[in-house]
Amino acid sequence: MNFFSFFCALILAIASGCTTIQPLGSSPPVSTNDGLIQLVNYEFTGRIAVKQDEKGNYGNIRWMKRGTDTEITLFSPLGQVVAHIHSQSETVTLTVADQRKFYAENEEVLMRQVLGYSVPIKGLNYWLLGRPALSSPAEQKFRPDGLVGGFQQDGWSIGYTDYMAVGGLELPRHMVLNRDGLEIRLVIDQWNLGTDAK
Repeated sequence: MNFFSFFCALILAIASGCTTIQPLGSSPPVSTNDGLIQLVNYEFTGRIAVKQDEKGNYGNIRWMKRGTDTEITLFSPLGQVVAHIHSQSETVTLTVADQRKFYAENEEVLMRQVLGYSVPIKGLNYWLLGRPALSSPAEQKFRPDGLVGGFQQDGWSIGYTDYMAVGGLELPRHMVLNRDGLEIRLVIDQWNLGTDAK
């Protein structure tokens, strides 16, 4: 699996600074992020690193979500656009660096057509906000501050090593995903919640 392929798979799922987390418990002492359920519009910029079989690659990402529309742009470390994805309620368009375009009815269909495999699309929508998806079981571990420290879901192990305060919520700054020897690290430099954070 090359970096571009996995990178596209990851961002199609909608869709720095690490700290050592404190010991985790099995239940949250405080509910700190109830407002997450009200998020409709948000965007972030950050960096991503993918490692598999001792080989690694990295790049930058800009993610913009407005209701049912999502626009994701991938950049090389030098700032060149690698791919652009526009996901709407009924169609998804992927434009790669050489301006070739791919279309499908949804992200999962497009991923299978272009890449030949898929990742848990609906799950990542939740994981990016620091919570497990509602569609399948997950055993969560909580930090003493009530934030999610990590969980396992759909064969993936997701961990959060840092959060940042944004609009009255605590959103992930640094998350790590692992499955079958594949490691993805996402560092979010800036969140923008617009006006829908309660």
